[in-house]
Amino acid sequence: MSRDSEVRSKLKEEVFALQSHEYDWNGTGGLPIRPDVFAMLNWLIPSFCFPDDRILFRLGVPQITLNDDGTVDWFWEYHNRSLNIRFLCSGSLKYGRFFEDNSMEVAGVLVNRSLSEINVRASALAQWVCTGVLQDPEVFTK
Repeated sequence: MSRDSEVRSKLKEEVFALQSHEYDWNGTGGLPIRPDVFAMLNWLIPSFCFPDDRILFRLGVPQITLNDDGTVDWFWEYHNRSLNIRFLCSGSLKYGRFFEDNSMEVAGVLVNRSLSEINVRASALAQWVCTGVLQDPEVFTK
């Protein structure tokens, strides 16, 4: 099993574990993971595309958080960069890039996009965290 595959496998395990949360999992009415978010994440995990398979290995599994509304956050930190991606519903996400002083350089929302477009955008964002280079400058202009 490649190092990249190990990270993808661990990521899939953690996403599957989110299904154990039922209504009111946090004692304040927290919703379980949205079925469309769960489906989108399961589609994305094996589909993440990087030109260098070491990128996902370097980043490792993001911090994964189930939010009260059933959405899911993935948070990566690498050197002086961090990235938060919130998966809102199928084909929609929100993101922010942060630097060591916690200033947010760019934030955006992608709504009603194809899963393949979400894959390309999320992959480019994750790659930026690892390399500091944004391969697709349109990620932050759409």
